[in-house]
Amino acid sequence: MTDKQLLSTALDFRRGVIENKKSTNWCYAISAPLEGYLNFIGVYCELTIGYIGDTEHFWITLPNGRILDPTADQFSDDMPKVYLGRIPNNYKQKL
Repeated sequence: MTDKQLLSTALDFRRGVIENKKSTNWCYAISAPLEGYLNFIGVYCELTIGYIGDTEHFWITLPNGRILDPTADQFSDDMPKVYLGRIPNNYKQKL
C-alpha cells in the first residue's frame, strides 16, 4: 500500500467513525480497529500507547518505525487530521 493509499484509508476510516466531529478523545476508538483492519489487509502494524505531554494517546506504528496517527489534529492545529511520518518529538511511547 502506498503512503497516499494509507493516508486515504485512515482518513476514510476516521470519517466513518466520527464523521466531521473533532477527534479529541477518539484516538483509541479509531486507532484500535484501524490497526486490526490494516493487519487484516496485509499492512502490518501495531497499536502503540504513549503520551503527548501528560495526555495518554494511541497511534499506530509501522514496521519501518513511522507512525500513523488518525487523530493527530486533536493536539495541534499545525498537525493534519491524519499524520503519517516519523514520530514527532512531543510523542512519547509508553514503556
